Amino acid sequence: MQKGSFVGNIAQDLGLEAKELSERGVSVVSRGRTQYFALNVKSGHLITAERLDREQLCGRAEKCLLNCEVIVQHDMKMYGVEVEIVDINDNAPNFQTGEMELKVSETTAPGSRFPFRNVQDPDLGTNSLQSYKLSSNKHFSLKVQTASGGFKYPELVLEKPLDREQQAAHDLILTATDGGDPVRSGTARIHVVVLDANDNAPVFSQPLYRVSVRENVPVGTTVATVKATDLDEGDRRYNGLQEPGLRGIHII
Repeated sequence: MQKGSFVGNIAQDLGLEAKELSERGVSVVSRGRTQYFALNVKSGHLITAERLDREQLCGRAEKCLLNCEVIVQHDMKMYGVEVEIVDINDNAPNFQTGEMELKVSETTAPGSRFPFRNVQDPDLGTNSLQSYKLSSNKHFSLKVQTASGGFKYPELVLEKPLDREQQAAHDLILTATDGGDPVRSGTARIHVVVLDANDNAPVFSQPLYRVSVRENVPVGTTVATVKATDLDEGDRRYNGLQEPGLRGIHII
């Protein structure tokens, strides 16, 4: 509620005309140090003395109540007033990090789950976070779990095996939506990095190399060049292979 918002009609509740409020010394006093409410003596209305934010005042409490007293000095009377601050959908679901990175090995088994708990919505009830949606992709689906207190959080579920050599990264968009009117939503980008595993053997350019060498060839002479490729990342080494009958000569 913004400062100056209407809360109630004090003059009407006291059975007085607005002009009588000043004559009778009617005033409003809030409990505590902060004066949340004030009296408009011209209209007789109880109004907010400052902006009221339910989430700041009461957090996630089911009911948010503020109390004040209406004092009528002329009659030496005091009336207690209880004001309930009702939640409105003034907050959108919010991811603490708009861009997230998830590292997954390419050997991870389908069915593995990856939870995300970094989304918040301070509103209550239907105004709070209600559902999630994941952008269309071939490898991940979305499951929604409910934690203690009713908090809903998403889990990415790996549906199809990953292959770093085919695709080293996947970019997903996760959307969180509340149930208010109008509906509010928040989004986050998930960058999935596929970690390499040693799932590929080196492959030579041809299955068999045939080389003819004279018996008096000097030591260290190159007799053949072989080529092998390995789709995996990291260091690759060739082991020298010694041809039978050719002492000290390596075909590499």
